Amino acid sequence: MWELVSRRTRTAFREVGSGFVLRVINNIWQDEGFAPNPDPQWSGGERRNSYQAYLDAVDWSDQAHVVRALRAFERTAELGELEQHHEALAGLERDGFKVHVALSGVRIEMPPVALSLREGALAALADPAAVHEGLDCISRAVDDGDYAQAIGSAKELVESTAKLVLRSCGELVDDKDDLPALVSKVQRALDVHPSSARPGPDNSDAVKKDPGRRDDDHDRPG
Repeated sequence: MWELVSRRTRTAFREVGSGFVLRVINNIWQDEGFAPNPDPQWSGGERRNSYQAYLDAVDWSDQAHVVRALRAFERTAELGELEQHHEALAGLERDGFKVHVALSGVRIEMPPVALSLREGALAALADPAAVHEGLDCISRAVDDGDYAQAIGSAKELVESTAKLVLRSCGELVDDKDDLPALVSKVQRALDVHPSSARPGPDNSDAVKKDPGRRDDDHDRPG
């Protein structure tokens, strides 16, 4: 998985944090809800090991984890030596984060989330504007940290996309249909609904392949 904060940047923050007493290191990370990894993947001095144990407890590919870790990085920078924390903050900027340093403290912002589709993906739709608008709404909500709104916008996007597909297939759209009803109609229009599957040659139930699902998805737990 792609990590949001590079190993080089994390190492720079570890070097800043190694100048703190153990109590301060623990407070910085535990205040953000992290517990140290009991088996840190690095061997050094006691304080470096302590800071590294918290770094190892973060899932750096998970945005929610990283947001909490950034709060710990803010406190690390505020308490650290100027020269060292400057290098660490510069690393975050290289990783795409926005860093604001003021007398009131340090603030780190997540990089903007850009949701996009491959070129030509919506070429078959007569009016794909609703899809692009839905993606923009999700991006803005995530950038603002409003994850409830992002989830709501994602549901609306699925509904809008389903209606666009139905219209493109020449099907009537009932605005009163809820999401499950829309999905069922789309499956029938695309001939991928389970009820449209014909029995196999041995009279066993046939598996209707979802064109939007990759073959390796069948091996994953639901």
